[in-house]
Amino acid sequence: MTRERGWTNRALPRIADALLQLGLWIGAYYAYRLVRGVVDGQTAIAFDHARGIVEFERNIGLFFEPGLQHWVANHMPWLIDMTSWCYVNLHLIGTTVFMLWLYIARRESFPFVRNMFMIAMGLALVGYVVFPTAPPRYLPEWGFTDTV
Repeated sequence: MTRERGWTNRALPRIADALLQLGLWIGAYYAYRLVRGVVDGQTAIAFDHARGIVEFERNIGLFFEPGLQHWVANHMPWLIDMTSWCYVNLHLIGTTVFMLWLYIARRESFPFVRNMFMIAMGLALVGYVVFPTAPPRYLPEWGFTDTV
């Protein structure tokens, strides 16, 4: 049995289901905000963890990020600008637009992608609570530059 992908044969999403999906999305966002609030007082611990990761990378010979960042900044500054813009703007907006498109255009794939997104976000939040870590861009003493 084949299914056509045209708009004429596709039923519009039910309002109740759309509201449920919106509620899940808003709930995930506020779970993230709640976890950020829990971890906010652990700045010193987050910086200690970040420095520990840098030390570990240096000890095993895998500390290359500042050199790569400086090379890209000198040879492809447009890439720094583009990735900085994406970092600031696409995390929430890009994911939301993609999920909305998926819900409308590829409805059969939406539940799987939504569930995987929620699982990944849940694991990331647990990791954030258990091992808060400052971003490398906040470690200029190791050669990182905050391009954002």
